[in-house]
Amino acid sequence: MAADGNDTRLAAIASERARHVADYDRAMSSFLFEEAQLAQRAIDALDAERAELTSCLPEGVTPLPASEGMIPRLTRPRRRR
Repeated sequence: MAADGNDTRLAAIASERARHVADYDRAMSSFLFEEAQLAQRAIDALDAERAELTSCLPEGVTPLPASEGMIPRLTRPRRRR
């Protein structure tokens, strides 16, 4: 697989993983343990695929760890004085 293909797939994996993590968190907070278990299995499969793809990357190239990413931050609008 070409390096561009790896980059594209790694980005897709990160996006899918974020969706499954949100599903997992929602299921756990609602006490839906079977759904949470399904989401965890999907996360584990994506992590395994990510590890396989990162092992194929050239030396010196390090992708972001799976747990990192953009974390939304809620902000309040500033008051004008």
